[in-house]
Amino acid sequence: MTGNPARTVSARRRFPRALIVPDYAGLLRSIDDGSLELDLVVLGTPPALHRDQAIAAVGRGFHVVVDKPFAPSVEDAQAMIDAAAAAGVVVTVFQNRRWDGDFLTVADLVGSGRLGEVHTFESRFEWWRPEGFGNWRDAAGIDEGGGLLTDLGSHLIDQALRLFGPVDTARADLRRHSSGAGATRTASQNCGTPPGS
Repeated sequence: MTGNPARTVSARRRFPRALIVPDYAGLLRSIDDGSLELDLVVLGTPPALHRDQAIAAVGRGFHVVVDKPFAPSVEDAQAMIDAAAAAGVVVTVFQNRRWDGDFLTVADLVGSGRLGEVHTFESRFEWWRPEGFGNWRDAAGIDEGGGLLTDLGSHLIDQALRLFGPVDTARADLRRHSSGAGATRTASQNCGTPPGS
């Protein structure tokens, strides 16, 4: 699925037998009219669309992989999880940074006990892209799942959880350096103890 004319031409050239539709509604129409059979839907769309798109797919009996950020809110995430459970299919998030060589090395070291008891763990992505991405990421607000915190930050949280298990408390120090309307901001937040921990 792509609405980008250049990508459509490229996809048709590379995959001449593939059905290419311009938008999600077109994809659903192709499924509903029987011209397309699927087992799995992968959503690489802006996070503000994930809830409705995932629910539409699981409601048709498809498993769904959702690119991160999975959802802009806990409520949206829970709605997708509940819909998949009701339909008897799987909905999951795409977490490709679980397979990075540096992370796999750290996971091996921590898991083997060769480091002993780990008291402090610091992890970050160094990122400098002042020109932006040239897509939805440049305009999406945090309430829409935008920003590097929910994009790359989701990987940092996922990796820490995989290395060290459940969380009792969480604390974050956030800093943003950019030009324009969202210029440098700093925030510190102690998130306390999550419910059910």
